[in-house]
Amino acid sequence: MSIMTVKELMDLRGHRKVLVSTAHDSYIARMCELSGIDLIITFCKSLTTDELEATISEVRKGAPNILIAFGLPPFGVWHSQEEITRTAFRAQKAGADIIWCSGLSPKKIEPMIEMGLPCGAHIGFVPRHKTWYGASRAVGKTCDEALNVFQKALAYQEAGVFALEVECIPSRLAGEITKRLSIHTFSIGSGSDCTGIYLFSIDLLGMHDQHYPRHAKKYSDFFDQGVKAFKQFAEEVRANKYPEEKNIIKIEDKEFEQFMDNIDRARPIWKSHKVSD
Repeated sequence: MSIMTVKELMDLRGHRKVLVSTAHDSYIARMCELSGIDLIITFCKSLTTDELEATISEVRKGAPNILIAFGLPPFGVWHSQEEITRTAFRAQKAGADIIWCSGLSPKKIEPMIEMGLPCGAHIGFVPRHKTWYGASRAVGKTCDEALNVFQKALAYQEAGVFALEVECIPSRLAGEITKRLSIHTFSIGSGSDCTGIYLFSIDLLGMHDQHYPRHAKKYSDFFDQGVKAFKQFAEEVRANKYPEEKNIIKIEDKEFEQFMDNIDRARPIWKSHKVSD
């Protein structure tokens, strides 16, 4: 099985919905691959070369056959356009297929696209820009805001992105914008009329006990199940029910008896790290 190309992903437009989620480790990435997710978006807290490469490598290990997008931070953390571009190419070299540019302007994304990097962008409610909205809220519920969202979509398309993350805008607005674009639109809280649906894995799997956005659907209860499992573990340890006989490693009686005969003569080993067979 080979990795889907960006061209093949673009060709899905008009044929079926693209499935997008997140993963930051091989375990969740493997779930995505086995379940038929088309695109994984991953991020890392630090942009050091080691952490960037480790994050992408870990996700790729779990999902060798899925397109992986690496999310760049917004322009505020950068010193120059050159630094943005260098980081994007580092991510590609580490194994990312796509550079996801949430919060970066079309002007900052265009140079990377001109150098051949497939890029996606973000319109609607952009959490990193929430101070401009006054709160975390839906965007585009007035004519002026709706036109502003559409104009940004056009600008990103003109810059050359192949897809847009469309977050928390009215469903009808998302549908009309999608009709007027030639690129992908991935809805995250913007209804079902986009060309793809994007849902964070931590929300989809129920991996936290914090606020779930209105648009999110919890398909599993990993957090609650995890708490239940840890509680059961603690109870069984305290009641001496775990480990059970089947969890214990055995030693033959004669070997143990020989060990007991020598235990009081044993001395610390400081120089050798060799483990005997």
